Amino acid sequence: MASSSEDETVRVWEVDTWLEAATLEGHGGVVWMCAWSPDGKRLASVSDDETVCVWLAPTVTPVLTSGQANDTNVPDSSLETFVAQAKRWAESAAEASARELTAANTRTEVANTRAEASDTRARRLEGDMEALQGCSLEELRQVGWCRLIPG
Repeated sequence: MASSSEDETVRVWEVDTWLEAATLEGHGGVVWMCAWSPDGKRLASVSDDETVCVWLAPTVTPVLTSGQANDTNVPDSSLETFVAQAKRWAESAAEASARELTAANTRTEVANTRAEASDTRARRLEGDMEALQGCSLEELRQVGWCRLIPG
């Protein structure tokens, strides 16, 4: 089993013991997802740094980074298909991150607008309170700021 992590790594776990078998380093950003190839021989991971790494199991040595083959491991067509799928995952993760950022910015703008409106109301109320200082109860009643409640 493998897990992605915010610490820029992928961790491989022994399912029988739940002990960590390997920590894979090679990304420069949060690793959003990872997946084994259908044959279980390769592991792909995608990251915030817009890279895709493909790791060879069981040694979990890097085979590809962002679709570039190293000299000793030329990809076959199934690996190329797997990398293409991993790139699509990376693009989806990047798009989801962009949407989340846009939503967060929108929430911040709404909160700022509400805060500005609240500040405006507070300043207006402050001004009204200053204007009303020294007014008699009868004057306040005449302008509608207070009313007498029989009791």
